[in-house]
Amino acid sequence: MRLVAFSPQARALLLCTAIAPLLCLALCCGRGGADRAPIEPPDSVDPSITADEWGSIHAFPSVKHGLGVASADRRPTMVYFHSDANTNCLRVVEELFTDPGVAMLAGHFVTVVVDVTEDKETAKAYGIDSFPSFVFLDHKGRVIRRVKGLKRSAEFRNEMTEAENAFKDALAAESAGER
Repeated sequence: MRLVAFSPQARALLLCTAIAPLLCLALCCGRGGADRAPIEPPDSVDPSITADEWGSIHAFPSVKHGLGVASADRRPTMVYFHSDANTNCLRVVEELFTDPGVAMLAGHFVTVVVDVTEDKETAKAYGIDSFPSFVFLDHKGRVIRRVKGLKRSAEFRNEMTEAENAFKDALAAESAGER
């Protein structure tokens, strides 16, 4: 079979069907490069930066600072990307962040809240294209899970549990020398 025999449209379609699964895999798994984190944890944490309250959840104002805390504590990070102009984002705070089960599970994570109207670069670094969005990171800043859209409390608790389990698996693999 010769590729030259295909029309330009057919060649483009063939190329897209060959590349699209790889792009989807890279985007869904959060891997732009081999285990590269979009934002690296800092070497030290500024103790003057404190967490703000979002419903029943305490959240840091920057991914960099949150990763510093997560790295020091060897905990996963939950990053919430929002826009005040989006009604579903407002519902996240009203419905999810006040849910006792979500608040309890959030204690297992270092939580960061990113307002995409103020911090477009961080949203871009993590490939955020819809709101609300959550990105769960390991203690080194690598993406371990993504959640898009508003979820019911029970569904979101399941997502958080899956992210925590993925983090534990990543830690176990790291300890075993696999990562």
